[in-house]
Amino acid sequence: MTTPEGQGRLDAGTLAGRAREQGLKAFAAGRFDIARRAFADALRFGPEVPFHRLALGTAEALGGQTGPAIATLLDVLGSRPDKAIETQAALTLFALTMRWRLPAEAFSPEQIATVAACLARDDFDPQPLGLVALEIVRARTPMARAYEILRREGPAAAAAWAVSSKGRKAATDRLFLGFLSRAVNVDAETETFLIALRAALAALPHVELKDRHARELGVALVSQCLANEYAWPVSEAERRALAKPPADPDARALLAMLYPSDAHLRDAEALQRLAKGANEPLKGLILGRVREIREERRLAAEIESLAPLTDASSALVARHYEENPYPRWRGQIVAQPGVAAFGLGAQAPPPWKILVAGTGTGRQALAVAAFAGPESEVVGLDLSRASLAYAKRMARHCGLERVRFVQGDLLDVARLGLTFDRIEAVGVLHHMKEPLEGWRRLAACVAPGGVIKIGLYSQAARPAIEAARRLIAERGLAPTPEGIREARRLILAAPPGDALRGVQAFADFYALSEARDLLFHPIEHRFDIPAIRAALETLGLVFDGFELPEEILRGFRISHPAAEAERDLTLWQAWEAAHPETFAGMYVFQARRA
Repeated sequence: MTTPEGQGRLDAGTLAGRAREQGLKAFAAGRFDIARRAFADALRFGPEVPFHRLALGTAEALGGQTGPAIATLLDVLGSRPDKAIETQAALTLFALTMRWRLPAEAFSPEQIATVAACLARDDFDPQPLGLVALEIVRARTPMARAYEILRREGPAAAAAWAVSSKGRKAATDRLFLGFLSRAVNVDAETETFLIALRAALAALPHVELKDRHARELGVALVSQCLANEYAWPVSEAERRALAKPPADPDARALLAMLYPSDAHLRDAEALQRLAKGANEPLKGLILGRVREIREERRLAAEIESLAPLTDASSALVARHYEENPYPRWRGQIVAQPGVAAFGLGAQAPPPWKILVAGTGTGRQALAVAAFAGPESEVVGLDLSRASLAYAKRMARHCGLERVRFVQGDLLDVARLGLTFDRIEAVGVLHHMKEPLEGWRRLAACVAPGGVIKIGLYSQAARPAIEAARRLIAERGLAPTPEGIREARRLILAAPPGDALRGVQAFADFYALSEARDLLFHPIEHRFDIPAIRAALETLGLVFDGFELPEEILRGFRISHPAAEAERDLTLWQAWEAAHPETFAGMYVFQARRA
């Protein structure tokens, strides 16, 4: 009997749906082999559904099948799905790259082209793909030769080859330039190479800066320097080269933009003058920064204020972030509406009232707003007007201007006159003089049935940061751009086995404002699980579980399969003792009223 065309589609859809449900159940149980087979069936029956391919790639990744996962996830990106699917695929690729050096044979030429195309798009968050692109550059592009020289002879030799007639064309490989232009490098080996590459360009005869390849490379390096806020140290040889600027105005502008100056980050008028002598695309890059400075200056004047800062420690922290808004992020925020991840449950359907305390430059608040949907009310509260001006500029860029940004102290949160279904305070309480008091005032603003999400530094996970802070104190380094660059130089030069080398694993190490926040913050507390338990008991809150990468949760579940184990802080305390790197970023967890 012939099945009618419509009935055939219905049957395929039903089979795809059943396979998808089976895959989701297996995924939740940590059975990634079963999930992988189920999602492969879902994709076979429903190839037109992008989620099926994403789910298959994610199951492959978490099941240890790195090569197939890379291929599947890059196919997701190449199909140009909706933004939520696309972003999750990029983030999973990023997680893969962070855990494993990717095999060179894992990428086809078509997949390499997909990564390059995604990096070039203004509507795509470049950072998750940055490290993916870098691994491809090191293994599968003409720039692999530079890394061979780097490892054999050192950064200066690699850079000399890259700016020579033999290497200059390789150095303008499309993927390498896309990586430099769109993502912030967070790799120590590559930073040593890029520092030397900038120096090699500065040392070229001025006439060679007109060469197309040298100029393309120089403009891409300018993009990288602007993105990391000129975090790289400057040698005396470079200073001598810069003392004799080129006569050609475009070459002069290029060299000027490659090296640190207060003008590059704050002085729109000085940049405007510099742009007059520059040709495209350098001119457009400079004028883009001019527009950002002027827009943030205007937006800062529009931000509402909660109350004057009266607490001395809060004023100290506010100065820190006025000078260095954190983090200076780029890219887009993707709307992914949903309920489960907010922990609010079916009893509290949207719209919600949500507070992001210590919102900084707004990425967290904007992500929350995108997730919660247009009917929800999201408030971002922060001490720093400069940080909030950055946040408002990015809100316009992302089409999320509905977020309300307020300048004020978390200690004055009651002045908002609101209670919230959800409060997020990730990375803020440990920078207060009295973290528990700040936590108490936030908890008082949680509505019945609401949740509070907290992020706190772990004592066990930060020995490298403690070592760096001791070094900074011993050397008397100030939290100035020069002091931060010197601290970074010393950390990059630390020998193997030195505790300082651990700092290189933190992504915040690789940009100036982020490095200041990581290493020079005027107030920093570190916690352990007993302290968290005591605070929760004092505040009458119930621990609702840590947010951790799936592979860590999977290991914990194997050791502790009981349903309520993930909410048992005693078990987590024992786990951290055996695995001190578990909370390398922070303890991030949710709690609700008892």
